[in-house]
Amino acid sequence: MTVLYGNFKRGSVVRIKFNTLNQALIPTTPSVNPTFEIYKNSVTQSTAGISATLVDYDGKAGLHSFSIDTSADSAFYTAGEDYDVVFTAGTVDGKDLTRVKLTTFAIENRFDETNTTKIAGQTANAAAPVTFPASVASETTVANRASQTSVDAIPTNPLLTNDSRLNNLDFAISTVNNNILNLNNLSAKMNLFGSPLLEIPESGSTVYAFTVIVKDDEDKLVNLDASPTITAANAAGTNRSGNLSAVSNPATGRYTFTYTVANTHAAESLRISVSGTVSAEARYVEWIGAVVNYDSLTVLQSVQTTVNAIDTRLPAAPAAVGDIPTANQNRDAVMNAMPNGGWVDGSFGDRWLIAVNNNREVQVTGSHHVSADVHAFQNAVLTAAAIAAGALNGKGDWLTTLGVNAPANWINAAAIATDAIDSDAIAASAVSKVTVNLFRYGDIQLWTSPANQIQVTITKV
Repeated sequence: MTVLYGNFKRGSVVRIKFNTLNQALIPTTPSVNPTFEIYKNSVTQSTAGISATLVDYDGKAGLHSFSIDTSADSAFYTAGEDYDVVFTAGTVDGKDLTRVKLTTFAIENRFDETNTTKIAGQTANAAAPVTFPASVASETTVANRASQTSVDAIPTNPLLTNDSRLNNLDFAISTVNNNILNLNNLSAKMNLFGSPLLEIPESGSTVYAFTVIVKDDEDKLVNLDASPTITAANAAGTNRSGNLSAVSNPATGRYTFTYTVANTHAAESLRISVSGTVSAEARYVEWIGAVVNYDSLTVLQSVQTTVNAIDTRLPAAPAAVGDIPTANQNRDAVMNAMPNGGWVDGSFGDRWLIAVNNNREVQVTGSHHVSADVHAFQNAVLTAAAIAAGALNGKGDWLTTLGVNAPANWINAAAIATDAIDSDAIAASAVSKVTVNLFRYGDIQLWTSPANQIQVTITKV
């Protein structure tokens, strides 16, 4: 006698798991994979809606799974019928399973009666009917209850009329919908794993591995009906599937592939999509990551670090644009501060002549001196008081050599020519005469004697 596998609703999916055993009753992998057909209360048979058999389900030898989608043929799978599942192929431990019945299921073909023996402590039978409380027995309509709002007052579609009583729900409908959507997106039926960032190599190419995991409704690993379809594209929709490898299926419910990034590839966001079916039920998952250039990121990080370091040294922003000094104000501030500070030897500031007042008089201190070519003097500049003793030493000694002992203040001449007389150019016994106009004493007459000695005669006017 075969135990009924279950009584199912019309159009539902019947999922069946079964074992294949060897002659020692140990679960064993079949040498020929099982296939089935369905018999309907007679010799009528069909293979509609039967999925491929998942042999060694979840990696367990001798445990197998398949499903029957009763919505695949509404004329064959009808309510009120029983259906037998029979092997059409399969070999285990050398034994042929063909024509062996696996199980029986029904579609809406059982009526389960409820036998209530007591209600509120009263025995329920035909001879002694149960008496219900007066508060319940006397109710004929919901409107009779004083604390109950009449059903008639509830709109036909409260969602469309925004009935205020919907506010009494624990959660808004939109919140529930969002939660359901999030759960679907996080579904464990298919997942895709891989590095979120794919680095562009400096040379050659780098291969990145990805793994797809597929599970059934019971969270068991299961293969897709066929190899998954995998595509890749960037954010602009440009196809990048050429960088994908072929897909491998190393174990039940696990698929692997690779994505290759070459040194010539551009940095960009990337989307990899994987789709397939399990017992004709669609599965889909996406991986969203990026192809990145870590060298560029490192440079940007270095730039950011440098900018941040500079930023910490900058003063706070001025209260207004007018608070920012102008170029002239900066110049004046620097120039005004110069006399108050020292200069580093050899610096540009060390070579400036610092005036003691606005007249720009040259200040000489210590042993330093000023050397310059003087082209003209103003009147009454070189007075006797302005010339220190011995100030005219050197080339000025020609006055002493000539035996002139004139007062210092006679040097008020408009012009005087030193070295104007070259004694070597005067012949012996010749007489030369030079006249120099003086403002105070008159003329100075110079001539040479036969001994080549220069004599001076001063005539006061």
